[in-house]
Amino acid sequence: MSRDEVLRLSSGDPASLIDTRKPSFRKLGVDGSSLSSEQALDLIAKEPSILRRPIYEIDGEIVFGSDKDRLAELIG
Repeated sequence: MSRDEVLRLSSGDPASLIDTRKPSFRKLGVDGSSLSSEQALDLIAKEPSILRRPIYEIDGEIVFGSDKDRLAELIG
């Protein structure tokens, strides 16, 4: 994903897209609680596997992870 796409999906908060529990994030040795937007964008560009997944966009609504109830609501 481009930096612009990450910013759009995250509503300007790219750190919110990072799954700090993933081993690929922990291997980076970064404190996820204090990331600036630029730092988060750089980390995502370097290691895209740290993104929370899956990412769904349905009628302009963005859903991260497997929130089955929210997905059913949007699709329904």
